Amino acid sequence: AGPDAVQDFAMGDVVELDAPEAYQAVTLKAFSMLAWAHRAFPNLRFLVRADDDVYLRPGPLMAQLERRPAVMYLWGNFDHGSNPVRDPEHPHYNSFD
Repeated sequence: AGPDAVQDFAMGDVVELDAPEAYQAVTLKAFSMLAWAHRAFPNLRFLVRADDDVYLRPGPLMAQLERRPAVMYLWGNFDHGSNPVRDPEHPHYNSFD
């Protein structure tokens, strides 16, 4: 880890959750993060989860969220057209478990 990561840990800016570090665990990691956020910030109005390659424009996003009713929902993009990779030799392999 570089100096920025060391500082993040020292300042409490990083939370490590008990989830495996594997592509197959991406859903578990996402739900672990949501559960942690709900416990740590029970009155949280908004939570944004994005990968490091996402260009996020907070102003327009907040404008959209402020116009919506105050209900709990997930808003995002879901790919319903892709099949899971079942080849165990492939780096993105997903088992049937």
